[in-house]
Amino acid sequence: MSNIKEQEPKLKLNEFDDLVFGAISGIAGKIVEFPFDTVKVRLQTSSSDTFNGTFDCIKKTYKNEGFSGFYKGLSSPLVGSMIENGILFSGFGLAQNLIRKVTNKPKDEPLSMSQYTLAGGLAGTGAAMLLTPVELVKCKLQVQDVEALYHSTTTNAVQTSTKVHYKGPIHVIYDTLKKHGIRGMYRGHLGTLIREVSGGAAWFGIYEIACNYMMKSANTTNKDDLAPWKLAVCGALAGISYNSLSFPVDMIKSRMQTEEFVVTNSKKMGKKLGKSFATTAAEIYKSGGIRSFYKGCGITIARSVPSSGIIFVTYELLKRNFGRHEYIL
Repeated sequence: MSNIKEQEPKLKLNEFDDLVFGAISGIAGKIVEFPFDTVKVRLQTSSSDTFNGTFDCIKKTYKNEGFSGFYKGLSSPLVGSMIENGILFSGFGLAQNLIRKVTNKPKDEPLSMSQYTLAGGLAGTGAAMLLTPVELVKCKLQVQDVEALYHSTTTNAVQTSTKVHYKGPIHVIYDTLKKHGIRGMYRGHLGTLIREVSGGAAWFGIYEIACNYMMKSANTTNKDDLAPWKLAVCGALAGISYNSLSFPVDMIKSRMQTEEFVVTNSKKMGKKLGKSFATTAAEIYKSGGIRSFYKGCGITIARSVPSSGIIFVTYELLKRNFGRHEYIL
């Protein structure tokens, strides 16, 4: 009789299952988080006298625009989130395979936490290429009528410059391409790239570290044995780490992508301002120091708890119940 302890088989998804389950998880997470995201973007991009903090923004948005006001511009990021999370989860799997090949690590041996973190960063690199245009469309639709709705001044210059400019995502894309070409769709790409690489590393890295702790506590080596609530806690911690690390860069990106709408009497709607990443960062810092980079951070951290928890739980449960059974021993 062998004294070697038999190991449990672990379910390993192929890249297609990663893509599909990640996409479904992204839809679930985006529906939950989008109202929080609308508040965040409005706080990041509106003038200082528009809202008096997070709760004031929520109150005014609901009073003036109703519940639907929190979901302005949802269609583009909903599709984007579906594709983004599909790419992230499949990219995370591909990056792990690449790391195994480079390090000659067998499939049945788990990666180190630093290697999981590296794989997350590599997955974020691919997602950034898709996300920049999606984020640009989303941000423009979320903030285009903020000045008109929440400023009482009635001068012709302000009314002209702050009227609703876009009818929907297709209109944003058409207008941007017409005025600025394909480069216009990638305004703020550097910020998105930094956010996704650093955020992806933190998101997947912290998730794996938290799951590893949960598995040790439960005396198991199989993530499939963890209860959904434990996966949700791990996902929530991952979401908090992602947003805490990448928020200042996200602030710069949002400012760059909505620059046309942060207007005064001397600036007209649609003017190509063209400020660089560094110039935008310097202007944010001059407006109020380090704290200026964290406008809307609280609501963003709050949103990340349920959304990331739902994303990882949805993905893991889909994997367990509907994944094609390719086991490694």
